[in-house]
Amino acid sequence: MKEVIALPKQVIEDRFQLKENEGAAFEYFGQATGGMVGSGFLYTNAETVSIGVGVTIAEFHKRSPSPNPNDLLEQFKKHPAVEPFIRGGETVEYMSHMIPEAGYRNLPELVADGLILVGDAAGLVNTSLFHEGTNLAMASGKAAGETVVEAKQKGDFSKQSLEAYARKLENSFVLQDMREFQDAVHFVSENPRLLNEYPEVMAELVADYLSVTGEPKKAIREKVLKKFKKRIGYLRAAKDAWKAKKALF
Repeated sequence: MKEVIALPKQVIEDRFQLKENEGAAFEYFGQATGGMVGSGFLYTNAETVSIGVGVTIAEFHKRSPSPNPNDLLEQFKKHPAVEPFIRGGETVEYMSHMIPEAGYRNLPELVADGLILVGDAAGLVNTSLFHEGTNLAMASGKAAGETVVEAKQKGDFSKQSLEAYARKLENSFVLQDMREFQDAVHFVSENPRLLNEYPEVMAELVADYLSVTGEPKKAIREKVLKKFKKRIGYLRAAKDAWKAKKALF
């Protein structure tokens, strides 16, 4: 779910602390999606900002009753970390669509006789924390165009001839990155605490540590570490960090 909100160019630059021709992009996890697997996003355009949330279909099915997608977006817009950026803006566009984030393991056949799949149609979305899609779509489009030119020169548009497209993607960052992060979407789906429990605990611990209570920092630090040990646990955190490193980075 996504909205495009109009704001004067100067207001956008002031709020996001931008210089001429600069832009900003933020990604949000945890409360942005009500703790569901997914994320929120906010990025600037010339005289608009784009804001939205994305959640896996499986997460909606887990909730009973399923959340209203529009309510999820409205809650995100009202969050104190988001609302100041869009205050006073006018919604000029609203949209909703599905993004194929099945990952490398579930890619379809990319070519057939007289057919080449590119971009979203081919499921070319990097499901890691980078959430890349547009750059993969452009690169696959370029590779498809080159393959079509070569096929026309040979007069052969068979599947075997168009397999050159798949080889081009294999030799580019497109499939190399998708293969490297093929476990990302599965890892996050199986470990939702990374998007809800961990952010909540860390925010609480930082607030505890930085609050002025009259106690010495050493005593506060000991309390914070004790709370972390009780809520998360050092061994559990170390295991999750190791798994996350392999899947997400």
